[in-house]
Amino acid sequence: MKKVCLFVLSMFIGLSTLNAINQTTESTIVEDLKCFYTRLDKESLYILDTNKFMCSSSGCTSSIFEKAGIISTYEYKNIGGNSSYLVSREPFVTLNNTGYDLATSTEIINNEGNGALKPNMYLKEDVKVRGSGTKRDPWILVPLVKSVNLYASINGGELTSDFPSNTSTYLYDGYYCDKDVNISISEDIYNENIDKINVSSIYENKKCVFKYKSGYKVTLKFTNNIIEDKYIVVGSSLSNKIEKPTNSDYTWEKADISCEEGINVTVDEEYIKATDIRKDGTCTITLKELPVIGLSVKNGSISNGASNKRVSYIGEDITFTVTPNSGYKIEGSSITCNNGSTPVISGNLVKFNNVTKSDVCVLNMAVDKLRVTLNVVNGSSDASYKETNLNGSVSFTITPGSEYDLTLTSDTCNGTLSGNIYTVSNVTSNKTCTITLKHKIYTWAKYKYVTKTIPAQATTVTTSLPEGTMILDEEYDSQVNVTGFVAFDSFTAGTDGYFTIPSDYEDFSPYTYKDATETVPRRYFAISSNGRWITEIYSGTTLVIDMYEECCRACDCDHKSRFYLKGSPKKYTISYTPETTTTTKEFVENVTSENKSAYPTDGDMNGYYYKLIS
Repeated sequence: MKKVCLFVLSMFIGLSTLNAINQTTESTIVEDLKCFYTRLDKESLYILDTNKFMCSSSGCTSSIFEKAGIISTYEYKNIGGNSSYLVSREPFVTLNNTGYDLATSTEIINNEGNGALKPNMYLKEDVKVRGSGTKRDPWILVPLVKSVNLYASINGGELTSDFPSNTSTYLYDGYYCDKDVNISISEDIYNENIDKINVSSIYENKKCVFKYKSGYKVTLKFTNNIIEDKYIVVGSSLSNKIEKPTNSDYTWEKADISCEEGINVTVDEEYIKATDIRKDGTCTITLKELPVIGLSVKNGSISNGASNKRVSYIGEDITFTVTPNSGYKIEGSSITCNNGSTPVISGNLVKFNNVTKSDVCVLNMAVDKLRVTLNVVNGSSDASYKETNLNGSVSFTITPGSEYDLTLTSDTCNGTLSGNIYTVSNVTSNKTCTITLKHKIYTWAKYKYVTKTIPAQATTVTTSLPEGTMILDEEYDSQVNVTGFVAFDSFTAGTDGYFTIPSDYEDFSPYTYKDATETVPRRYFAISSNGRWITEIYSGTTLVIDMYEECCRACDCDHKSRFYLKGSPKKYTISYTPETTTTTKEFVENVTSENKSAYPTDGDMNGYYYKLIS
């Protein structure tokens, strides 16, 4: 691409506009160029968007112009100046490094920016020029052929390059293209025939959008909700199909299909088909339930555990394998059915042939004798086994072995032992029972020898005395003070058998004359020399002394006096027990053993005393 070519082109493009912009000024040149550019037709097809109009020997750089500019003074001179094809009758403005020049037919006037405007532009690289440049054969700009992008839009959604296939569930709904795109198609467009689109005379990138919408929807509703709703969507072919859904409990044999008017649905071995569909619609499908045989067994069981069996097709055989409980047998059993079925019993098989209808049946096992076998550990029984009817009982006589009791330590059948009779009740099956007898257990009381020392004990015994109790009756050689009385406020009973009084006791001496009265100085008093060896203590308030016998003064004889106690008198004595040592047997625990000789029957072992108690 060369700019000089662009200038020639600009001269051609601008011929019609120069008259409108035949003069420009430095202050208006930028706006005049913008005005010129906006008057061009389809300018974006041909003109490069650039501002590189400042050209010199080192190349073209950015300028104040956008898209349309003017030739530089350097370019004008380099092309030939006023000797070149660019010369014009009217002086026109050129661009220099600092501003503008004016190119006349004879010279360049520097720094003169007022004159005619000759727009200058860059052509895009893919633009071709046709013509010779004469008035009769002007240059015509032609862009290179561009591409047309084809898109699909489904139900007005996003554009995509993926077209539905011819067998899809969509309907073709026409197309639209960008302006000036000429296409032709011979049929509805899908992936298989997209190459049948013809495009012509395209000079820029364009797009065409082919529209599709969802096809007609046929809703399949199954009665009783045995299968969720299914849908067949029919596209341009007006026909489609889906795999036939199944339910193990129902069959398509003789299915009832009811469709709305205009909806045609058929069924074959694999598919549900909708044909010639031209609208949305609904079909209701009713399937036939497959027969079920239910079998219950009284006094027995079904070996595979399935008590209900459904045929996979009408007319199929169904077989149950049965097992009687212990005490019952298949031979002689009876079977009843609610809906008239007649099964065949052979061995342990119950067979229903050619099942065409549902039924519920009950098999009653015949009663058989039940056997109870007994094992006795540490003993024996009167029989190894005994028989009984269903729900009956059996009894065994048990004999314990030596050193064993008629006591059960284990019982696998939860029977009862009363005395020596073992009974198993409510027998419902053959069974083997094992009982274990308990070994005899001997029990001894174990004692230890305990030696105890009981210290001496002394306690005070208090005795209330009658008022005026005599406490002393003595003979004296004269009327004298009686000594040996001590008074105190407290005392304790000693373990030596005597009272102990405090050291601050008080001595007092009552007189022995007739009808004397003496007040006791403290709470307690005793008759004891120096307060020692006291075994009796008194309390009261008053001593009354009565001299009951005396001699004449001339006679050489003694007199007798009695001492009486008044004022709530009490007497205190000591109850005394001396220290003692005893040895006794003290119980420790009971010990047991299966060996009767493990401990003495009544004697000592290892420092303990043992006594056999059971």
